[in-house]
Amino acid sequence: MKIVIFICVLIHTLYAAAISSKSYEWNKQLQYHKPYIYAKECSVAYRQTTNGRRQSLSTVVSPWSQPSSLEKTTSPNIELHRTFLNIWKNYSASILLSAVYSIRIFRFLLYIRNLLEWLPQANPYIFPFDAIYQATNAYIKPFQSMIPVLYGVDISTVIAFFILERLEYLLSHKPGVAQAAL
Repeated sequence: MKIVIFICVLIHTLYAAAISSKSYEWNKQLQYHKPYIYAKECSVAYRQTTNGRRQSLSTVVSPWSQPSSLEKTTSPNIELHRTFLNIWKNYSASILLSAVYSIRIFRFLLYIRNLLEWLPQANPYIFPFDAIYQATNAYIKPFQSMIPVLYGVDISTVIAFFILERLEYLLSHKPGVAQAAL
């Protein structure tokens, strides 16, 4: 759950950076933007069929649905996506580097959890251990449900640890990530 919150905060930060980097004119257009579909005000023509059912005609009677008025409109979402892609293009190595460091921290928490599971004196319900278990439970639960216990030993945390290690390796060996660290 904490990983999902972290990802949502990261996406929100990138979104805020994308909006703040745009010009004043774009923000002004966004302020007065109206939706494209005026379903409340569009009236659809119907005709009566021989069996008593109504069949809609293909024409929609509305001044906003004319092709001439739709040709001039552009979606501000397209502008936002372009801005987001430009930010990703310019800062992708830094974003990947921060993801690698986040994975390293989470992998360290998994390592501590693996050690605590082997120690019978460690109580997972007291303070320092409780935080580690809460932070890693959301990631470990799918592995525990898929991988059965072998001879009384739960190896799902070890497999989850190695998957994170491989993911970190793949992300850290992308071109440009090492230069972003410098």
